[in-house]
Amino acid sequence: MYHTRIAVTAACATAALGLGSSALQAAPSIPKQQQAIVQNGSGGPEVLKLQSIAVLPPASGQVLIHVYAASVNPADWGALERPPAAGAPSTRVPGLYVAGVIVAVGAGVTDRKVGMPVFGMVDHAGSGLNGGYAQYSVANASSTAPKPHNLSFAEAAGLGVVGVTALRALDAGAVQSGQHVLITGVAGGVGSIAAQIAVARGAIVLGTASARHEDFVHGLGVSKFIDYTKGDVAGQAGATDVVIDTVGGSEALEAFRTVKPGGHFVSIARADVKPEQCMAAQVQCSGSPGSAATAPVAVVMQVAQLAGQGKLAVHVDRTFPLEGAGDALQFVHQGHTEGKVVLAVAPQAAKR
Repeated sequence: MYHTRIAVTAACATAALGLGSSALQAAPSIPKQQQAIVQNGSGGPEVLKLQSIAVLPPASGQVLIHVYAASVNPADWGALERPPAAGAPSTRVPGLYVAGVIVAVGAGVTDRKVGMPVFGMVDHAGSGLNGGYAQYSVANASSTAPKPHNLSFAEAAGLGVVGVTALRALDAGAVQSGQHVLITGVAGGVGSIAAQIAVARGAIVLGTASARHEDFVHGLGVSKFIDYTKGDVAGQAGATDVVIDTVGGSEALEAFRTVKPGGHFVSIARADVKPEQCMAAQVQCSGSPGSAATAPVAVVMQVAQLAGQGKLAVHVDRTFPLEGAGDALQFVHQGHTEGKVVLAVAPQAAKR
């Protein structure tokens, strides 16, 4: 039996997110079974199957979300290939970030209500099959935020991981007004969000991508588009104050060469920049500020507020149905997306 609180109360979200009492909905009945993508073992998309699994009840401090849309991330491919840790179950439901409507709340939850549209991170640490690639997911209430009214559920699902990652990277680079900020892979999920946040801070943003993304990149507010396929990224960019690297490899090394003494180089990818190189160039270097899964709730709320204020838009490159999760992962793994790829788990995915 669900140990939940079902009463619906009004006007629970902040005005900064643009979410009022009209956004709350009556909770539908909760089924005992649901459709979900289950990963059996490790490998490629062939280890994924659409199966019927139990709908889990939310524990204390948790909420149960009727998932309308789920984000598909490069890290999901890595989890697909990686064998389970010793003692971990061999089956799992992939997916980390979702958007949908709360249908039940666990004991002790007071700031999230049944019927509230939210986005956030699901709880992968709990027992049982629980993940984003499912019709229902359990999440810690503190890992969710009210969905900004101006985003669709698909956009909000896509905002989670990339928004948090981008914001933390910009904070690590101390990005501020007037600085020249170079973002590698600016057309991708993290890069496109990082560009918008940097522009909102008053920075002058440069970005690398292939020529087919040029119009999209300029639409993000990027002042200078750099076609990395032409080489000499450093020469095209000139001197910069901060580099946010999302791609790694030789392009990251080129980007590193642009940073002025006293500047910052932040890479969320595998950038082969040695500590001695950073010291010699008088550049403050840092890796990924941490997984989006470990981000403080204040960071998630800040991302939501930026989106709610219209300073941050999410471009959904392509949506796939739940049963097309394998195809979605293949598409993301190819590495040529503009913005985000999302699973439209329910018909409401496109609704605001």
